Amino acid sequence: MNRLTKTYETADCTTLDDYLSCMMATIEDGLLQSGFVPGKDYQRKDLLDAALPMATKAFNEGKLTFTVGWPSPSA
Repeated sequence: MNRLTKTYETADCTTLDDYLSCMMATIEDGLLQSGFVPGKDYQRKDLLDAALPMATKAFNEGKLTFTVGWPSPSA
């Protein structure tokens, strides 16, 4: 099945970027299980709009950190 988000085997959900990515994928899982069609019934922006308030809240509560420049240019 086509997805609009990538899924990862591992993630560090204490970082804002991984947390946001995981939340978007989790929301998409729910939509797919409910019969929604990617690109027709929802877009990536819909997933971001749904996940962003949760990520912002967790970040503001000090539950998340952030990373800068990953992956490094030398990787």
